[in-house]
Amino acid sequence: MSMSLAAAATNCRCSRVVFVGNIPFHASEKELRDACELIGPIRSLRVAADPATGKRKGYAFVEYPDDETARSACRNLDGHNLRGRELRVGLAGRQRRRPRGHREPVGLDPGGRHPRRFARVRDSAARLRHAVPGGAVGA
Repeated sequence: MSMSLAAAATNCRCSRVVFVGNIPFHASEKELRDACELIGPIRSLRVAADPATGKRKGYAFVEYPDDETARSACRNLDGHNLRGRELRVGLAGRQRRRPRGHREPVGLDPGGRHPRRFARVRDSAARLRHAVPGGAVGA
C-alpha cells in the first residue's frame, strides 16, 4: 500500500513540533502562546510541568500546522526575548522515553566512563565491611 507524498506529510508530526526552551518560570501560558503565534497559527501547546508539584520545568512543545511554519518558528523565535530571557527554539526530535527508574545501579561502571566514582563506591563498601561486626553490609 503506497501513500501519496501529501498524505505522508499530513501524517508526519515530527517536523511540525518545535521545542521551546529557556522559558521564564513567571511567564504565563498566554504570553508564550502569543509569542509562538507571531510566526503563524499553532495546533497545540504543551508546557512541561512537574506532575507532583505542578511547577513548570521551563520548556514546552509547540505544534504548527505544517513543517514550513515550524522551520520558520525555529529561525525567527530562537533568541526571541520573553520576559528578559532568550528563548531557545528548535525542531523537536523523536526520542524514546526511558521508563521511570531506568538508571544505572550505583557502582556499575559500564565501559569505564567514571573510574574515580566507581573506585569511591568500591572503597566505601570495603570500609563498611570492615567497620560492621562480621563484615555484613546492610544486615
